[in-house]
Amino acid sequence: MKFLLKPISLGNLFGIPIRVVPAVPLLALLFVASAMDRGGGAGATFVFWSLVLLAVSLLCHEMGHALVARMLGLRVLHITIWPIGGLAHLEGMHERPYTEAPVSLAGPGANLILAALAPLLPQPWDAQALWINLILGLGNLLPAFPMDGGRILRAFLARNSPEVDATHAAVKTAGWVSFVLLIFAWQYGFLLLALMLAVYLWISGRLELSQLVLRSYRMPSMSVGEVYRRSLQRKKPDGAANSQSYSPFSGGGFSQDAPTAGSPPPPQRPSGDPDWTGEDVDPEVPRELENFHGSLDEFFRRHQKGKNSHS
Repeated sequence: MKFLLKPISLGNLFGIPIRVVPAVPLLALLFVASAMDRGGGAGATFVFWSLVLLAVSLLCHEMGHALVARMLGLRVLHITIWPIGGLAHLEGMHERPYTEAPVSLAGPGANLILAALAPLLPQPWDAQALWINLILGLGNLLPAFPMDGGRILRAFLARNSPEVDATHAAVKTAGWVSFVLLIFAWQYGFLLLALMLAVYLWISGRLELSQLVLRSYRMPSMSVGEVYRRSLQRKKPDGAANSQSYSPFSGGGFSQDAPTAGSPPPPQRPSGDPDWTGEDVDPEVPRELENFHGSLDEFFRRHQKGKNSHS
């Protein structure tokens, strides 16, 4: 069954390799067959073209990420279409942290442009294209990391705070957004879909945060409220070391390859931060995190208590 999740090449678009996992067309065939069984040829035709619109909209979303990333000097490896969505694989963003917000915004922006153009299609596909692209565009702008809106939020928070603290605050915010979304979904009858999204946000957000901790040797040291308070200040507070050159971006609409197994490289001076001394770097953090059996939040609390007891 592993072959169903092994991407295959579909060719290049604007010089960017496009890949799809075999499970995607297989699921599409199952949906069409189910529609044929329940609604005959008309139902199958409607589902087929709806899936085509969804696939085109997803591809345009990822192309938005990829093309803007390339314009900003990042390397675009490829785009992969999965059963749960698409992913543009990028390199170089940790060296250009200012690119995160525009690259994140480009995907939903492409969908909103398609939504504006939807009335040009014949009925009933105009309404179908409108709703598909509104959901992809506005839904991805929710401030729920690692979705696009959450990445834009992280970029805003990281202006005046270390990236590990900004990421921690964005992950916490995603939890609050998920809770509100679950209440809303329970009221309006799409609880299962919202629950799946909440689980995805919980797992992927914490995975990226743990990867950042392993890469940077740094732990979150500020409360979520402090990160938000600092983000509203115009001038960067003293000692706010910007660790954005560490980040392995992954998840959401675009990603970078995660660090390879083994000991991470020694931390380097973050770009754009001449006052960085490395005093807040703990070389034991990666080993402790890899050997810790418990939640990420519990690890942070224990590490902070241990740090306070030695101070």
